[in-house]
Amino acid sequence: MKRHRFYIINQIGLHQFILSPMLIILSIAIFLFSQTNLIPSSVHVSGYTRSNGTYVNSYNRRPPGSVEHDKPYQILNYISFGSFVLGIIWLVLLIREIHRSNHIDLFLKTIIWRSNYPTRPSFVPLPEFYKKARKDWYCSRCSSLIKIGMLYYHCEYSSKYIGNRYCNKCYEELKVLYKEYLIKLDEYYKECNFVANDRINQLSEAYRKKFKEELTSPENYISR
Repeated sequence: MKRHRFYIINQIGLHQFILSPMLIILSIAIFLFSQTNLIPSSVHVSGYTRSNGTYVNSYNRRPPGSVEHDKPYQILNYISFGSFVLGIIWLVLLIREIHRSNHIDLFLKTIIWRSNYPTRPSFVPLPEFYKKARKDWYCSRCSSLIKIGMLYYHCEYSSKYIGNRYCNKCYEELKVLYKEYLIKLDEYYKECNFVANDRINQLSEAYRKKFKEELTSPENYISR
């Protein structure tokens, strides 16, 4: 389990886990430096009564000229606070990423597959229904005229092809193309299974070599 955590950290970026604590430490150092250089409120002012009768309690204030001296250190205070908050957020996000990440998913991204999935053959619609034309239509494939009373063929199983009307000639051609499509589709699935099995073997070998252990159910990580 620790090996997996270290792998996730390496994949996310070990430098990020070094830089974020360094940013927090640096912001604390800047804050302490600025605080030690600020002039304290060392001048004591006794209580007094204003001209309007309001009484002001005694308080401490900084000596004259301290405002200009303290200005750059106050700016450093703001910078240190912003850096500290940024470092904490950065570190929290990194820790969250470790717990959310799966080492296998990260490992899959590093594998260069030796076999690729084939391109799926283009679908060929086969009209399974026919009707008589109630008015003149045009074939959706060859644009030939389908006169009133002539048979035309159409599809009802796919929203993409609903509304398409085919003449008898195109219907016969589509039947031949559809048979060829089924043969190509069968070959496509066979090749996909071959590629998937090859990738399962490749993943198992690479995982065993990297983590020195067997990967359980490698087929769950390979799409078919």
